[in-house]
Amino acid sequence: MEMRVFGRTGMQLSVLAFGCGAVGGLMVRGDPLDQERAIARAIAAGVNYFDTAVHSFNQIADAVAASLEHNLMRLRRDRVDIFHLHNAISEAGGGETLSVQQ
Repeated sequence: MEMRVFGRTGMQLSVLAFGCGAVGGLMVRGDPLDQERAIARAIAAGVNYFDTAVHSFNQIADAVAASLEHNLMRLRRDRVDIFHLHNAISEAGGGETLSVQQ
């Protein structure tokens, strides 16, 4: 698997991401054994970037925090290395500020 450096982080990410969302339906409606096999195959192929984004734009700060917590539980992890917000965010009537707590 070809890898690339992610921005200035120095982290090596696979050029292919594994989409865990609704596209295709496997990861949201599929059989759990098929889901595990698909992820195991992606890891075996060298994929280390799993996109677990959700589509929720109401109260964005709360939605982001809830999404992260849900994904940590679902992936059985204590932390993630990167939380990449890849959709445009805008709210009518004002801007909401997001910050990172470590």
